[in-house]
Amino acid sequence: MQNFVHRGETLTLTAPYAVNSGGGVKVGNIFGVAASTHIQGDSMEAQVEGVFDLAKDASVFAQGDLVYWMTPPRPRPAPSVPTCSSARRSRPN
Repeated sequence: MQNFVHRGETLTLTAPYAVNSGGGVKVGNIFGVAASTHIQGDSMEAQVEGVFDLAKDASVFAQGDLVYWMTPPRPRPAPSVPTCSSARRSRPN
């Protein structure tokens, strides 16, 4: 087959946040495991097929339960603060 590119077990993605090697990463609707450590904005390889042992919270899952990945908390932009104008308003007499 002449149009075969690669098996698709790993994808090159842009790290949406800092991620350690072996850590879970979610980019849009794609979930994978980072092949190496990266900072936000790096081009990275993520393994998207396979079985991995990942850390989790104390939740208990039954076989067949849906499991969701929570991305790490990210700093939120500061709310915009209205600025005062230096122009003076004239008051009616």
